[in-house]
Amino acid sequence: MSSRSKPLALAAIQANNDIPPPLDFSFKNLSGIQDATDEEPRPGPLKSSKTNTDSGQLKSDAKILRFCYNKICDLQYFNSTLEQLLEKPFDLEWLDLSFNDISTIDEVLLQYPKLKILYLHGNQIDKLSEVDKLGALPELFSITLHGNPIEDIPGYKQYVISVLPQLKVFNTITITNQDRSDASTWKRKFRKK
Repeated sequence: MSSRSKPLALAAIQANNDIPPPLDFSFKNLSGIQDATDEEPRPGPLKSSKTNTDSGQLKSDAKILRFCYNKICDLQYFNSTLEQLLEKPFDLEWLDLSFNDISTIDEVLLQYPKLKILYLHGNQIDKLSEVDKLGALPELFSITLHGNPIEDIPGYKQYVISVLPQLKVFNTITITNQDRSDASTWKRKFRKK
């Protein structure tokens, strides 16, 4: 399969052959991020390499984390959990938190400036203003939010594109020039009110 036929987000990550395979904690019935430290990640076609630390703890070199299809409602202990799981936690590039019970976008994510892809679809986010926080992530180019209550708010797509102008992909679909124009028009109308 050529990179042209892959979704843009996946092709961008895989274009760098140095990216190790994901650490996958999906379908683990986790109620909190910290519960992952007591679980074995799901096996994948490629094994993520692990290194021993001074304390004898094994850490993964993964830059992609999957916590989808769990019962996570907040990101309490996110930093400490990533420090236990990952060799270089602040090199995190892709985070999948889809299909959980998250209702707010925790500002702890802003501590991961290399984050490029964030999946939040199928959660409980109901305020557009939650998306504003993500404007501080300079490399974020792909986000999913469909399946959240905010999807029912008129102008939701235009709002997200206008507050996150660095995005290239929204809900797995490439943002077009027309989408940007619509967002700009919507933003001008919204500000007049």
